[in-house]
Amino acid sequence: MLILIWLGSDQKEKFIEYYFYFYPVKKILWTILFLLTLKMCVSQSVILKPHYGFTWPHRSSITHLVQTHAGGISLNYEKQVSGEKFWHRDYGFPSAGISGYYTQLGNREVLGYGLGAIGYLKFYPYRFSKVQFYFTTGAGYGYISEKWNPETNHKNIIISSHSNLLIQLESGVEFRLSDKLNTSLGVGVTHYSNGSTTLPNKGVNYIAMNFGLSYQINEPDTLEVKHKSIDSSRYMLNLRASGFYKEGLYELTGKKPVSTLRLEFSYKAARKSKITLGSDLMYNGALKSYYDEQGFENSNNFQMGTTIGYHLNLHAFEIFLHQGFYLYSFDYPGGRLYQRFGLMVDLSKGWFINGSIKSHLVTADYFEFGIGKTLWRSN
Repeated sequence: MLILIWLGSDQKEKFIEYYFYFYPVKKILWTILFLLTLKMCVSQSVILKPHYGFTWPHRSSITHLVQTHAGGISLNYEKQVSGEKFWHRDYGFPSAGISGYYTQLGNREVLGYGLGAIGYLKFYPYRFSKVQFYFTTGAGYGYISEKWNPETNHKNIIISSHSNLLIQLESGVEFRLSDKLNTSLGVGVTHYSNGSTTLPNKGVNYIAMNFGLSYQINEPDTLEVKHKSIDSSRYMLNLRASGFYKEGLYELTGKKPVSTLRLEFSYKAARKSKITLGSDLMYNGALKSYYDEQGFENSNNFQMGTTIGYHLNLHAFEIFLHQGFYLYSFDYPGGRLYQRFGLMVDLSKGWFINGSIKSHLVTADYFEFGIGKTLWRSN
């Protein structure tokens, strides 16, 4: 992706148009990657979850847009893993599922409503005979019915796209009523963002309590572990290249290419987790609009940073969170710190693909999609 820096203007426009056209498809891939775990599962349940909460006005500039509390409902299909993989037992036999999601957003005319198709994993840190506590993490495709438009909906300064990445976190407790019926109480947060591919993109954050009623279709079969861990190496050195596009730092400034070349050293602290140290060389074409407005001369769009991260291993998958610090940037419109949250999928022979979102706290910077290679490994 770094080659975009040296492409001509016509070639850059064609590249950006290509990615813009396939943008919804790439976000759906997040859901597909999670759903691949379903083939490892046995026990099945159907869950109906009404929820009630509010859109969190996380900035003072959008407080007036949230006029009332809001409710919605989700319908989930869920399977508990079988136990035939090491990570199934390492994580206490979690469940994997898909969810159809609907919610109001507290202002029907300006914000509208939200829809979602989510793939998720549910973990159980504590289990008892009739009660079990859970934590759920998921991602997928999100749709917002009312977006910003300078002519027809200029008041919506929160989101400017119908299609968005949806990330959901939830925790709660489940109660076993009978062999087939369970009920649950939980609280969760649902986040919609387009990764600043168009502006404005302050992000929609919906926080809600939920009540669930589930029907278990069949009982699980406990299987013996048959598969070894995908890689037993304790130390690894990876190189990966990724990129995408985003809009300039202000509305209607056009699509700009972004790319990252990353070198990462990892230490496998346990079978299910890694600690990583990395260095990033980043190109952010959207910085030019900011530099031009500030009157900077001889500016450039390169940034360099270093990160520390934590990875959760799920056989061929890794969910990761990085905390980064800029070592170099011509200026720092988003501050000195940045974060990265994403997913890696092992292919074969040391090759892997990844998708992530880079942000400055609650403000998305851009999406990253790319490929990488393991350069060195050792026990």
